[in-house]
Amino acid sequence: MKATEIYIDQTPSTNTLVKSYQQEGNLIDFTLVYTDHQTQGRGQMGSNWTSEKAKNIACSLYKEFEGVSIDQQFIISMIVSLSITEALEELKVPNIAIKWPNDIYSGSKKIAGVLIETTMSGKEISSAIIGIGINVNQTNFDELPQANSLINILGKPTDRSFLLHLILEKFSKWYHQLDRGYDFVKIAYESKLYRKDKVSLFKGESIGIANGIIKGINQKGQLLIDVDDKGLLNFNLKEVQLLSSN
Repeated sequence: MKATEIYIDQTPSTNTLVKSYQQEGNLIDFTLVYTDHQTQGRGQMGSNWTSEKAKNIACSLYKEFEGVSIDQQFIISMIVSLSITEALEELKVPNIAIKWPNDIYSGSKKIAGVLIETTMSGKEISSAIIGIGINVNQTNFDELPQANSLINILGKPTDRSFLLHLILEKFSKWYHQLDRGYDFVKIAYESKLYRKDKVSLFKGESIGIANGIIKGINQKGQLLIDVDDKGLLNFNLKEVQLLSSN
């Protein structure tokens, strides 16, 4: 697949911009919109994503889907996360992992985030707007102590265009793996899962503060944690927070 690319110098949010194109009927399948300056980037559940101009990757990909049921729509999040991790590993970025559901970490710090907004048709996903933000050549994260960038990790600048097109190449590969089914993609995703099978400290309304071990995800994409004294529990987004590792 070769993407149709649209460059915008500056925009509040590439996802919002793509959504407006979609509503106007001005989009074709596999369209990428990218910008040098996203002024009001959004993350999961309304959190903000800040970025210095011309330093990072801020883009949204419009992709149409067939045969992805609403119940298993997390497969889209998985193939996006795997596309980014594989591209970063090809650039020799160390200790890459996916912090559920789709934040990308190097070691203990976040370097990329994903926001996916889907459109449904009946009981299936018909299309998705896939927003991707990656800290590439920005060095200062004083207000975001958990953030890091490729330049800080690798000690040299990274060509943003090369990385972006490498991610598209990996996404095309994973898109063509969808017909192999949810479980096939799930195994690959779980192999990259941050803190999997390691004791960590969690906080949640249903568990208070407790030790637990991430075991994987279920068929709905919920996180499975073996919690001390409570056994194996499943969690939706924002129902549990990873506080620290032991």
